[in-house]
Amino acid sequence: MGYLRQVHSPLPQTPPESGCLQVYERELDYLFATLQRMGANPREIEDLAQEVFVVLHRNWPTLDTSRPFRPYLFAIAFRVVCAHRRRRAREVPYAELE
Repeated sequence: MGYLRQVHSPLPQTPPESGCLQVYERELDYLFATLQRMGANPREIEDLAQEVFVVLHRNWPTLDTSRPFRPYLFAIAFRVVCAHRRRRAREVPYAELE
């Protein structure tokens, strides 16, 4: 299950390491604010942001890098937060562990 729509015709792109690093440095504050607006727990925002960038890095070769990244980041963040909420809803907290 992917978090992004794939581009059918691959375009010449920069290596994932340098491109993702540039996006990370430029858009980290935006992503933190977005996750906060989506209602993510403040203690989990860093972990969720890391998961967003892992998905972005994994899908980098299929992205159209000529387009803005904020819509991509928002879409990934939305899906990551929704998946996180579904996981949390399935978890059953116990008072003590065995």
